[in-house]
Amino acid sequence: MRINFKRKLGLILIFCFVLTSVKLLGEEQNLITIKADNATLESILKKIEVASKYSLLYNYDDVSKFKGISINAINKTVSEVLEIVLKNTGLGFRIKENTIIISKPVPVKNEPQNKKVSGKILSNNGEPLAGVHVWFKGTDKGVISDSEGFYELSIPDDEGTIVVSFIGFTTKEVAIRKRDTIDIELLEAVNELNEVVVETGYQTLSKRELASAITKVDMEKIELVSKSSVDQMLAGQIPGMMVLQTSGEPGATPTIRIRGTSSIIGTRSPLWVLDGIILEDQVNLDVSSLDSPDAEYLVGNAIAGVNPKDIESITVLKDASATAIYGSRAANGVIVVTTKTGKIGKPQVSYSGGVSVSERIGYGDLDLMNAGERVKLSQDIIADNIEYSRTPISLGYEGLLLDYYNHKLSYEEFSSEVNKMINRNTDWYDILFKNSITNNHSVSLSGGSDQTTYYTSLGYYKNIGTAKGSDQEKYSALAKVNSWVSKKFMSDSS
Repeated sequence: MRINFKRKLGLILIFCFVLTSVKLLGEEQNLITIKADNATLESILKKIEVASKYSLLYNYDDVSKFKGISINAINKTVSEVLEIVLKNTGLGFRIKENTIIISKPVPVKNEPQNKKVSGKILSNNGEPLAGVHVWFKGTDKGVISDSEGFYELSIPDDEGTIVVSFIGFTTKEVAIRKRDTIDIELLEAVNELNEVVVETGYQTLSKRELASAITKVDMEKIELVSKSSVDQMLAGQIPGMMVLQTSGEPGATPTIRIRGTSSIIGTRSPLWVLDGIILEDQVNLDVSSLDSPDAEYLVGNAIAGVNPKDIESITVLKDASATAIYGSRAANGVIVVTTKTGKIGKPQVSYSGGVSVSERIGYGDLDLMNAGERVKLSQDIIADNIEYSRTPISLGYEGLLLDYYNHKLSYEEFSSEVNKMINRNTDWYDILFKNSITNNHSVSLSGGSDQTTYYTSLGYYKNIGTAKGSDQEKYSALAKVNSWVSKKFMSDSS
């Protein structure tokens, strides 16, 4: 019996030795050579992926920040190369079949109560998704799903939320609710090009059918209570369009340039189109014919009288293709404004309004000297024998001192005037400016039937400007009726 036991033990040891030799032989057959000098971590990982049989999955944000890495690994295993490359990066790796996942290791220290949540990330077609970023909401604890869509996440709280994001799919948040296994299905992101429609003034088209440069803006996204006209609200909203406010006067018309300065002496403003009708300026005035380049803002442009509350959307035609519709007047670009229309249904009354207050600036908001500090500065300059670069004018403390030196004032008169000057502090901001209050109110009535819809509105806007005497008050009204005489003919009056 002892002999048989020794024989069996010997056979087991030989079998284990053979398995170890085979495993080592497999690793030796997958030796790679990686050389790089002052390279990025991402480029080195790509070299490892090409030289080995493995696919690498990692988060770009975790890898892209590491640069200036040098390596000279000759005939090393993939694990040895990764340990050299990832040293001092805080990143770890794990190998599962033919995939290497590189991520931040989940800290275990000081978190003894952490639990693990695992599952699969699937598309809406049931296919596993690899490379999906999964993290615990509110922390930086995250992992990446492997080639089979599997993930395993360590979480500090089993009542929290998991966030899942992947390119081409909508981001999803899933409550954990003390579950250990959570399979998550992601929906493909909807292509918005098929949903967005634009108005050119004469027709409505899907954005995917357009080849020209067109930008559409919904009014509810740019509407501001403190602005009285839509042209002021367009500042910073349209790529490639410059909106420059030339004055702080209430209701001042901004300078708008879509295609740059296309004319030296002619108009450079874009063409405004309201519900298919070209708007002409209220006063046919060319700024170049006036002495002041800022005089045009006092008159206002064609769109200044339209209540922004009545506008539904704005489409900006930015390239030369707009001239095919509107001719040479569209050379400076076209801004198409579409107003609201009535909806089929019962009459609906809508009110919108707001009040905004802007506090005037004061000396307390500025780091300026008062009169006493200014006089003390002049006294210190003179006491230190600092020479002025030019002779001071007869104004302020220096002026009084010159009059004293020239025997125009006695010492008592000089001292009396200096004391008056020290206590003379005039708050010019209080005299010239006041707090600005803006009231903006609008009420509308809309409704209609299958044959006729209507939309009416009244608007009131008042801006008490910061500078005294610069107030603005505006009233607006709109009545719009659409009637379908037949299925092919519609009457529109406004």
